[in-house]
Amino acid sequence: MDPKAKHFLDSHLLSRIEDIKIKATDSDILIAMGLGHVTSQQSFLIKAGNRYEAFWNAVIKHCPNTSSLLIESNMVTLPNGKNRQIDLFFKIQDRYYYYEMKCNLNFDSEKSPASVQKIIDVAETNKTKYNVQSDNFTYGYFNPAVRYVPQDIKDKAETIAIQHGVCDLINIIGEENMPFTAEDYFTYHSTVLKELVVNKLDL
Repeated sequence: MDPKAKHFLDSHLLSRIEDIKIKATDSDILIAMGLGHVTSQQSFLIKAGNRYEAFWNAVIKHCPNTSSLLIESNMVTLPNGKNRQIDLFFKIQDRYYYYEMKCNLNFDSEKSPASVQKIIDVAETNKTKYNVQSDNFTYGYFNPAVRYVPQDIKDKAETIAIQHGVCDLINIIGEENMPFTAEDYFTYHSTVLKELVVNKLDL
């Protein structure tokens, strides 16, 4: 692994995952079995998802050819008055990119339409706000835990065809502008982060 890539990942990703506080399970089933001391993996994964949002926004701010549009706020107000959080929003030259980050794109049938509608509403609001034509505005999902989104998952997408993995985003930004390669990123996950999480969750 490139030393500069490792240094960046240590500083911006490892530190965020290390900071996650682990709590015991709140599952009544496990508690009834006398396993109330077991760590809550679901709680960890939810917190980790939030840390990935912060990490990838740090990546965007680091890349010399990208301009983050979440410097002042990660919230947008829709025409109906509702406030919505934005996960990743940046531009490269005159092209805008907005993604909601999901580490599991295999949504159940009830969550998917609502999640898709949120993305559409936020995208349309930001197109108007920044006066961007549709052909210069890319939006969809970004999964920071896969190289590419599997085709069978893409085939289930409702309305939104854009579902990107790490390699897709690196290709958009340009590997020459990134602080790490996809290989660095996933090697780091399978070594450094794996060791940390195994110890943290007592796996």
